Amino acid sequence: MVGQIGTHDGKFHCDEAFACYMIKRLDEFRDHTIVRQFNETMQTLGVLDFNTKLSSAGLVYAHYGKQLIAEILGSSHEDKLVGILYRKIYESFVEAIDAIDNGIPQYDGIPRYYMHGGLSERVGFLNPHWNEVNVNPDERFQQAMELVGGEFESTVTYLANVWWPAREIVEKAVDDSLQVDSSGRIVLLTPSSVPWKEHLFQIEEEKNLSSRKITYLVYEDSTSKSYRLQAVPKDKFSTFESRLVALLRGICRHFTNLFRCQLSSRFSPVPNFVF
Repeated sequence: MVGQIGTHDGKFHCDEAFACYMIKRLDEFRDHTIVRQFNETMQTLGVLDFNTKLSSAGLVYAHYGKQLIAEILGSSHEDKLVGILYRKIYESFVEAIDAIDNGIPQYDGIPRYYMHGGLSERVGFLNPHWNEVNVNPDERFQQAMELVGGEFESTVTYLANVWWPAREIVEKAVDDSLQVDSSGRIVLLTPSSVPWKEHLFQIEEEKNLSSRKITYLVYEDSTSKSYRLQAVPKDKFSTFESRLVALLRGICRHFTNLFRCQLSSRFSPVPNFVF
């Protein structure tokens, strides 16, 4: 008898499409069929350590993620790289799916603009629309699984073949930075165009270099045959604010507050008045 993978019927979301893709992608469940109707049952799966509430995607990933990554890469689930990618992929791919399905906003406050075209939204677009006729919801669900699965496998192969190999290059550049400039705050990156930001922050933490405050990366532009200078961002989540600007802003704020206090104490008749 062919095994079955059960999920709910009706409108589908990114999390169950991803969960079903992951299960069917594993060799032991490859021949199972998807059944989009079932009676809920409860089973103890143990305690899982997580910050963001898990959806079905996060739950399946917690149990089968390493095995899945290993099968995609053709390696063992005990491989050190598989463990590194397991954590990285959760942070960069899986956690957002969990959060969106559970209605957890990315940040507090009112967003300034609307981000269109995210993975969960594109999966939602595959649901049969109100004015469509003769649509097979199960076929659409299969399309959703293929969409999420394709993006997941692209993420795994990119991180394994592009992102992780760059780590060694960035680490060597950081180790050699004192030969570039005596301050150690300028890093010469060769070859250029490697993904460096997250590696840099992690290497700084591992080597206790946070006090050095690496400020700039210099790399060769292969197109123009010239060198370019790029400021290190404030943190791995920042795009436009550099570490140097954040540092200067903090210094300016300190002296501005000091100046205000001195001015207020000198000219205001009100004790402890701050301008």
